[in-house]
Amino acid sequence: MQGEHYKVTKTMENTYVKVGIVKHIRGHTGHLVARMDADIPSLAGVDTFFIPIDNRTMVPYGIRHCALQNDRAIIQLQAVQDAAAAQPFKGKSLFVSPTTWARQAAADPASLPLIGYQVIDRVQGRLGLVQSVRNWPGQKLWVVDYQAQELLIPQQGAIVSQIDHKQRQIIVDLPPGFLQACSSVRTD
Repeated sequence: MQGEHYKVTKTMENTYVKVGIVKHIRGHTGHLVARMDADIPSLAGVDTFFIPIDNRTMVPYGIRHCALQNDRAIIQLQAVQDAAAAQPFKGKSLFVSPTTWARQAAADPASLPLIGYQVIDRVQGRLGLVQSVRNWPGQKLWVVDYQAQELLIPQQGAIVSQIDHKQRQIIVDLPPGFLQACSSVRTD
């Protein structure tokens, strides 16, 4: 899906991974219908979503029931008993904890984006951390925080030389002129 992406959010010195957003409320029991990021392989083992209540505070909400269907999830939170109680969640982003994310990665490392991994170019050196993953038609792009700018790096075999899960590093071989060609990135 064009424009869909994972996002790392740093809040109160913790990192949470955005996995979706509540689009609307379904039924009188207050089920949340969320659009989930396209590459979430499973929500098995996820028992809590963190939902921001302001710019600094993530609040954990236990999950009573959650069914994932493609890029959509029907969610019943333990604290929500009816549609009125569910209304404040409409439009809110859903996050999981770093521990939950790590469990998902351990279960199926190939299916998850490498959020938080350091990207290192063999010529340019350290470029920055993967902040999110964008899904565009025909390819995925890592969004890297490079010199306070957003750098998009395609997840292609010709560019990705090595992924070291133990060191949380992605070694890339960017084509000559790649950084200069990215109009929003300065190379000085």
